[in-house]
Amino acid sequence: MFEQWRDGDFDADGVRAYVLPEEMAIAEQPSVLDHAAVEGSVGTPFHPGIESWRIVRSPALYAGAPLRFAGSTQPGDLTIGNALPWQADFLDCNDAWWLVQRPDQVTRNDEPLQPWVPTAWMPTEYEADYNAMVMGWWKLGFVVSLQHGARYVEVEGEAHKEVDR
Repeated sequence: MFEQWRDGDFDADGVRAYVLPEEMAIAEQPSVLDHAAVEGSVGTPFHPGIESWRIVRSPALYAGAPLRFAGSTQPGDLTIGNALPWQADFLDCNDAWWLVQRPDQVTRNDEPLQPWVPTAWMPTEYEADYNAMVMGWWKLGFVVSLQHGARYVEVEGEAHKEVDR
């Protein structure tokens, strides 16, 4: 399928052709950049976004321009549909659910394909250690680019050190 996509052998289903922002009229550029920044963070029903949810599609939320909230928008309105605590939903969203926001596997200590979240925390058919994720999420490492994007590795992670002992 990737080869077909690369070769242009697919139906774009009404998706507009990509145009570089600098080739657009200046007046169109801010809106395009706003959309590019937030589109990956919002889901639809049954696919909640990590930062917000489908409520951000409601025109009533905005004051005339995208990303300018109406005075009626209250604290908590943007996150009301998110899981509480967020770490529980984040733990369940393994297996390529949030490709950009949440890695499934990382290179750690020069070993590729290591699970980013400790296996002991991961959901099984019967249970998951949600409390470990809620209490220890901050111990997960950062995935950084090395060699100008040739390698991506996890750094500063502490979660596996404690669990694997």
